[in-house]
Amino acid sequence: MEKRKGLTREYQRKDAIVEGVNTAFLGVALSASAAGAGLMLTGIGLPLGIAIETGATVCGILAAVVGHLYGRRVNRKLHKHSKMAVFAQTLAGEFETALAEVPKDGQITQLELKRLKTEIERYRGQTAEKGLDRRA
Repeated sequence: MEKRKGLTREYQRKDAIVEGVNTAFLGVALSASAAGAGLMLTGIGLPLGIAIETGATVCGILAAVVGHLYGRRVNRKLHKHSKMAVFAQTLAGEFETALAEVPKDGQITQLELKRLKTEIERYRGQTAEKGLDRRA
């Protein structure tokens, strides 16, 4: 469970970094585009304005690539690991409840053993069903 929480925090940081980089690229693209347009309107700075507009276009394309491709991948992983952390915490509570019914003398009856095995199989079935089990 702690591993999943750590991975969730890691992907939250990566998501924030991707958002920051994407915002920076968009900001540079917008300001460079305005500066390039201003230079081209004067007529004197036409070659420099075209160069700045080209840079603005490149920044806009980079913002789209970073935001769409890498950002989407990070968001998918963030969602998956947060979902797995909640799922693991829920099942840990269910296992804890099942184990609490085991007598304190260390002896386990066939019925209790069967119930624990049923809980484990149910867990494996739910993880495979949700696509969270690496074995499935």
